[in-house]
Amino acid sequence: MGDSSGELADAAAENVPSKVGDSVSRLLPWQPPGLTGSDSGQQLDVNYTKKSGVLRIRHMEASGMTVHTCTRA
Repeated sequence: MGDSSGELADAAAENVPSKVGDSVSRLLPWQPPGLTGSDSGQQLDVNYTKKSGVLRIRHMEASGMTVHTCTRA
């Protein structure tokens, strides 16, 4: 994906809970590192279910959606 260390240093998460109960769901505004302007119109829909150990992140933008899934071992 070609992320540089400078782009990663600029990334930040706000309002992330320190502990999660049985599940958590958040809809977050998203602006990719390096993108100029104040509102990209992109969002991250983040869902985690403790019982199944599945984290799902849907990246939504005007041109479509990408889904990333991770299962805790």
